Amino acid sequence: SSGGYTFKIDPPRVMSEPPRNFTAYTERNPVGSYRREFEVPKNWQGRRVVITFDGGDSAFYLWINGQSVGYSTNSRNAAEFDVTKYVKPGKNMVAAEVYRYCAGSYLEDQDMWRLSGIFRNVTLWSSPEVHIRDFFVKTDLDEQYKDATLEVTTKIRNYGDVAAKARKLTVNLYDIKGKRIGDKVQADVPAIEAGQEQAVTLKLVVKNPAKWTAETPNLYTTVLTLGSGKDEEIISTRTGFREIEIKGRLFTVNGVPIKLKGANRHEHWPDSGHYVTEEKMIRDLEVLMQGNCNHVRTCHYSDDPRWYELCDEWGIYLNAEAN
Repeated sequence: SSGGYTFKIDPPRVMSEPPRNFTAYTERNPVGSYRREFEVPKNWQGRRVVITFDGGDSAFYLWINGQSVGYSTNSRNAAEFDVTKYVKPGKNMVAAEVYRYCAGSYLEDQDMWRLSGIFRNVTLWSSPEVHIRDFFVKTDLDEQYKDATLEVTTKIRNYGDVAAKARKLTVNLYDIKGKRIGDKVQADVPAIEAGQEQAVTLKLVVKNPAKWTAETPNLYTTVLTLGSGKDEEIISTRTGFREIEIKGRLFTVNGVPIKLKGANRHEHWPDSGHYVTEEKMIRDLEVLMQGNCNHVRTCHYSDDPRWYELCDEWGIYLNAEAN
């Protein structure tokens, strides 16, 4: 409801004069300024270097070594910046200026405590010049919900400034004990021009895998390997074999009707606000399960990436909302 805004409603502005009894009357748009040093390993030379902010509320400007890198809004989804040309081996400085309100605040009027700042992980990572930019693992069960097809779609991008030679993409599937299931599958990735992207899809047939349900949260591991030698890239993800269908009025998982008993969950903790550690996420899962729940709704935004992984592990059907 429009009653939830903590600043004067005058879109797209957030600095207009609100009533005198608003905190925003005197503190019109508070800013948090963050700065810290970090190390870049020498062996990252010749690779892409990326910084990811999993959550910054509500918008921020970013600098590396005093150079302006960019701006981000949308406080509940990852903001990624390619900082290769701003960093150097050894010591570097990152600085962020985080604004409490921005034009995006009009879209982020969730019913919750209004808190701002950097409240999720900030990660510095690196990849080869030719990188699996995005991938999606989809499982499809047969008519009897017995055997499965694992389909892996990828987007492979050449971030370098010269054409990249052809290479192989390999997919392996491992069970919970780390044993490889079936044969590895391989696809040829053609040469990719500088700055271009190639979509590559692979399929793997899996005989009678252990299925994923809330009662049996069986997870396999899918491993994607691109190229070889010093340019090799390996990415993995947990994978569950399950098929969701709506049959008339029935919600079914692997052909079995399921009754969802769930709760709405905000990312909130009494003494740390919107910053919720993994330990506290696990405590939330314990309480949900003690309440005999098998379902959770992420009201009203994308959650910390770790939350989805934990729900997969614990056996929770999850309703993912967008921000």
